[in-house]
Amino acid sequence: MALQIITSTIVGPGAGVDLGTTDDLFLTSAGLIGSTGSAGVFSYSGDHSVTIAGEIWAKANGIQLGTSVADNNNQVVVLAGGSVVSADYNGAYIQGQGSRVENHGEISGLSGVGVVGDNAIVLNYGHISCTGTGSFDSAVEISQYSATPETAAMLINFGTIYSPRIAVLGDYYNNDDIVKNFGTITGDIFQSGGDDRLLNRGLIVGNIDAGAGLDLIDN
Repeated sequence: MALQIITSTIVGPGAGVDLGTTDDLFLTSAGLIGSTGSAGVFSYSGDHSVTIAGEIWAKANGIQLGTSVADNNNQVVVLAGGSVVSADYNGAYIQGQGSRVENHGEISGLSGVGVVGDNAIVLNYGHISCTGTGSFDSAVEISQYSATPETAAMLINFGTIYSPRIAVLGDYYNNDDIVKNFGTITGDIFQSGGDDRLLNRGLIVGNIDAGAGLDLIDN
């Protein structure tokens, strides 16, 4: 396993940084990764750690890690002052059990952040947004593979989340998911099927639809 440390500018038509199967990444505040035709940072495997203090912009996914249930423990941290932007896809899209995105900066795209995996989590202290208005475009998407409460995907928000339509899209496999809001969410929340839970101690400007199932909403 190697740690790639980027301190300069990498811009081109292809993928900005390929982590292969084992590498981690630290993009310093002086670093910039850009792709005019592909992803900014990507890997098709698991067990990657990506820390962003600089800037990523890409036509495709800003950060893409994992492709299946087997790609476990992919971790992304965007530090304060860091940003990840996609023109046409997700700011960050992470798959695999234990997937985690922690944001203190800014993540945006046609969709913002997507995590898919058992016990996947989005922890937001910064700003996450999307520009898309389609049925599957959202600022945050959370899904799990298993159909158990113990493996529910979760969003915990202390920052701001914005969408012109869907701010939070729950498990599209119709499994359980959890949303805890202590900040501000602007846009609708659709938690889909499953026994979903929503705790709101902040501000939600939009509709809440928990979908089918034995849902619990504490608003």
